[in-house]
Amino acid sequence: MKEFWKHESLGLMSDDEANEEKPCTGKNVNKTKIEFDNEYKRYEVSLPWKDGIVDSVSSDYDMCHGRLLSLYRKLKGNKELLNQYDAIFKDQLAKGIIERVPPEEEGANNAHFLCHFGVIRNDRKTTKLRVVFDGSAKSDPNSLSLNDRLEVGGNYMPLLFDTLLRFRVHKIAITADIEAAFLQIGVKQSDRDILRFLWFDNVTQDKPSIVQYRYCRLVFGLTCSPAILGETIKFHIAQFASRNPEVVKILNRLYADDLSYGCETVDEALDIYRKAKDIMRKGGFNLRKWNSNNKDFLGQIMKSEDQMVTQQLPLGGINVHEDDESYTKYAVGNPSGGGVSKVLGVNWDHEVDLFQLELSHVIKCSKNLPPTKRSLLRLAAMIFDPLGFISVFTINLKAFFQELCLNKLAWDEPLEGSYRKSYDSLLTQLHKFSLVSVPRCFFDKHMEIKSVDCMGSLMHLSALMLQ
Repeated sequence: MKEFWKHESLGLMSDDEANEEKPCTGKNVNKTKIEFDNEYKRYEVSLPWKDGIVDSVSSDYDMCHGRLLSLYRKLKGNKELLNQYDAIFKDQLAKGIIERVPPEEEGANNAHFLCHFGVIRNDRKTTKLRVVFDGSAKSDPNSLSLNDRLEVGGNYMPLLFDTLLRFRVHKIAITADIEAAFLQIGVKQSDRDILRFLWFDNVTQDKPSIVQYRYCRLVFGLTCSPAILGETIKFHIAQFASRNPEVVKILNRLYADDLSYGCETVDEALDIYRKAKDIMRKGGFNLRKWNSNNKDFLGQIMKSEDQMVTQQLPLGGINVHEDDESYTKYAVGNPSGGGVSKVLGVNWDHEVDLFQLELSHVIKCSKNLPPTKRSLLRLAAMIFDPLGFISVFTINLKAFFQELCLNKLAWDEPLEGSYRKSYDSLLTQLHKFSLVSVPRCFFDKHMEIKSVDCMGSLMHLSALMLQ
């Protein structure tokens, strides 16, 4: 709950309180050995094991075997998704991302098996599938998962609030992301048997045989993966700091695998585009899915960029695609449909250069909730407004929830009297925020943001003035 209230404390916390949220400065917090593989032109890392725990990793084969059979029973009812699941692994096998475990190595004592499952996202035209590995799975409640045995590592991401504020400074705004960022980083041979998983040799058969695979790259689902990605990128771009300091400064502000920055001229934007692409390419990373509010910039780069959002796989003509959105978009929020894209979870209509806060789903949910303390918390948790566009509402909502907590109201106790009036008043205010549009750029001329300390105070002041 403490973390839940922190957003409204921006600019009001002391330096000591704020330090726990600050990202790493670029030092090797994980103590992960990072090397560049000149043969495959990509970085290779070792997993950051906790001291003295690597030798105690359990196999978890039986658990993974049971979950695979359960997954197969579900997928058998949807042949298209089963084929798509299989096609993802076949594609990764062809690209060298995974490899089949040789029969003579299948009984290795130091092997660990990861469970996996599919996350499906539907939009208006396609069904998109992402395979996620469960590094936190345990064979029994008293055992340790793989993630329990790995160091989480440092936070290499800049503050979300700072990143979004910088994105509002310049006339020309630009976004991009790193293609399959985790899968561009190799894992050293000594750790690959820890990343084994089970799948089938031929899903078209009535009773396909189960075979063993292992990952040669960083896996989506390990607790250490975000830190390793950030550490590797910092390590790579630091080599170009003396030659391209401004571009490296921008790349240092990557939010995991998402890039957002701004410029004042198209020439400047194109120069950064070319240099950033080249720097990241030399580390085995591909910056793609470029977007901007400037049509001239987009027009000049479209010849060299593949603008397809997803890669369609042959599944008998149906619209099923692999979900290849960036880690940040997956973690922060699903991408929007139509012409509206997401910048770190915030809707951005690049054609009219507006941020949009759409709350129709919250309003719809509020109509079916009973007037209780639990309902207030649910509504507050549904609102993602990192820039505080409707803080005049969310601050009052959270303040009312805190008041109910201080007065020790039960979670499901119906609100009555003055509490019910306050609850109904908040719902009336919520209905006024169905769609909020705010200009993305708030400066006519370039201004460098030196501090965001004042923003929290401004949020609180606006809420008090409009009560």
